[in-house]
Amino acid sequence: MELYKQIYYCLIPFVGLVFTEGFLFLSGFGCFCSLYKDSCVIPFYKKRIKRLLPPYWIMVIPLCLLTFYNGEPFTNIILEILSFKYWIFGNTALWYVSVSLVLYLMCPLLFRYCFNKCSGVLVRFIFGVVSFYLLGFIIWFLFPNYYKVTYLGFTQIPMFLFGMGVGYLFMNKIELKKEIVYFTFISFAFAGVLLSFSNGILERYRLRLCEADMKQLVGLPPQSNYYG
Repeated sequence: MELYKQIYYCLIPFVGLVFTEGFLFLSGFGCFCSLYKDSCVIPFYKKRIKRLLPPYWIMVIPLCLLTFYNGEPFTNIILEILSFKYWIFGNTALWYVSVSLVLYLMCPLLFRYCFNKCSGVLVRFIFGVVSFYLLGFIIWFLFPNYYKVTYLGFTQIPMFLFGMGVGYLFMNKIELKKEIVYFTFISFAFAGVLLSFSNGILERYRLRLCEADMKQLVGLPPQSNYYG
């Protein structure tokens, strides 16, 4: 039975990871194609906000009214409606909207910096991806408690930039060799498996298995609360 539990807690988060990153990937792809056709920032923002926020408000406002009736502070209600609550408190079920809104705001800057027509697009693209991962690492290192409640956003943001990269190849009709496509697909699949274990989605089981070893490594007593 324990084996089945381990398989369940491995596969379910991985499926959620794949679908969530898939949406971010498609969102990045669509944003790049939109900016490629019309690089004006204001129409881009208007279009994205109209697509994202009204459905979000339709869903979240009744929930906010219910939580406010049950004693939720009014400031938290406003933060939730504005989709800022995740970036302050973390661990909200609607974190995807908060992350998407930030990425939409950053998208024109990423488009101009990483994918302009000057040479060195690949280098700037790689630098952008590494910068996103480095940002997550810095936050994890400096603010571990904050990272624990916001890791979902930080670990999946780079997939948006990958989607923009594919959009760049598509809109510029850049053909890639089949070997490169296969290698990239396998690499993403393998990276997804690793992320499902390492980015905190399996935090409960990972801590349960590794807590004793970590305590021993840093010289803490066996009964101390290392992660508290």
